[in-house]
Amino acid sequence: METELRRCRSNLSILGSGVIVFTVWELIRPILISLLVQKTSDAAPADVSVPELPLELVVLLIAAILALAVLDLLLRFHIGRAARAEAAGKRKGNAYVVFAFLIFGFQAIGLLVTVIQLFRAGLMESSILDTAASLLVELGSTVIMGELAFTAVKVKKLSKPDIG
Repeated sequence: METELRRCRSNLSILGSGVIVFTVWELIRPILISLLVQKTSDAAPADVSVPELPLELVVLLIAAILALAVLDLLLRFHIGRAARAEAAGKRKGNAYVVFAFLIFGFQAIGLLVTVIQLFRAGLMESSILDTAASLLVELGSTVIMGELAFTAVKVKKLSKPDIG
C-alpha cells in the first residue's frame, strides 16, 4: 500500500506540473496567435451586418470575459500547485479536487461540443492540420486535468490512517 501511495504521489506531482504548463500555454497562445497569424482582412464582409452595441455594454462584456479568464488561470495555477504540495505530503483541503473535477467536466463538454461542431460544419482543407493540432492540445489538457482529479482522490484515500 505504501508503494501504491508513493506511485500515486509521484503521478500527482507530475500531473500538477502538467496543469501548470498547460496554464502557461493558455497565457502564451493568444500572444503567439496575434503575432504569427497573418491578417487577411480587418473589415467584415459586405454581406454581414454587425449590430451596433452601446459602448458601456461592450466594455462590460470585455471586462466580464477578462475577469473569467483571469479567474480560470488563477484557479488552474492553484490546482497545479495544490496537487504538487499534496504529492509532497502536505495536507491540502478538498477544494482543489472539487475544482479539478469541475474544470475537467467543463473541458470534456467543451471538447465534445467542438468536435460535434467540426463534423457539422465540415473542415476546410487548409485548416485540417491547425484544427487537429488544437484538438490534440485541448485533449491533452483535458486528460491531464481528469487524471489529476482522479489521482488526487486516490492519494487522499491512501493517505487516510487506518482506524480499527
